[in-house]
Amino acid sequence: MPHARTRLSIIAGGALALALSLASTAMAQDRARGATPELPVFRIAGTAAAPAVTTAQLALPGLPAPEPGLRAPRPPARGDDVRTAAMSTLSTGRGGRPATAGAVQAPGPTELQNVTLTAQRPWVNNQANVRYMLPYEVNTATGVVTFNINYPGRTAMVFNAVAGASYLVEFAVDPIGYGTFRVTSGSNVQDFPQTNTNPRRLMVGVQATAAGWISVDLSRPTGSGYHLQEIRITRVP
Repeated sequence: MPHARTRLSIIAGGALALALSLASTAMAQDRARGATPELPVFRIAGTAAAPAVTTAQLALPGLPAPEPGLRAPRPPARGDDVRTAAMSTLSTGRGGRPATAGAVQAPGPTELQNVTLTAQRPWVNNQANVRYMLPYEVNTATGVVTFNINYPGRTAMVFNAVAGASYLVEFAVDPIGYGTFRVTSGSNVQDFPQTNTNPRRLMVGVQATAAGWISVDLSRPTGSGYHLQEIRITRVP
């Protein structure tokens, strides 16, 4: 934060406490502008079969309103440093892997390890798939899915988990307007406030307490739209 360092460089003595207070306020404001919070971790059991997801689960009062001149989506930063820190949290930090020795074995050849889903590749056999509920546009040329700002739908993703394993799930999004992103899995809910329109990656940890299919959904309950670039599911080693 360059502005905070400048304040500290031009003051001395009793003014130092004031500058530190201003710097703390600025950092809090930066966090409020959409910085990624501490990684939320969902503990949830898988189901024997992939959950059935249909448009009947959403209210259908009318067709999406036209959106002429909708801007092109912008990809978020790669986020490698943030992803590494998030995976470290899942491995050794709060709510880490189950402590029972040998409970989690090395992934088998067909088990999910690192899968990226887009409109060009919406499923991987027996590992993961995504369905777009009431999207405004599904662009199979670019892989981007757009949800209408006036009539937002929902992104429904499921993946096949191993009992006791931990996974990092991330949604690469480009917001259309302000509001909140919401990620849900079973009874677990995590809101990500969005007070700007910067592209970002929304990350949650998922720990499978039982083997099977786990659903993770993305929506914007405040009625704003978004471009969805990709969904990435990574098993934590």
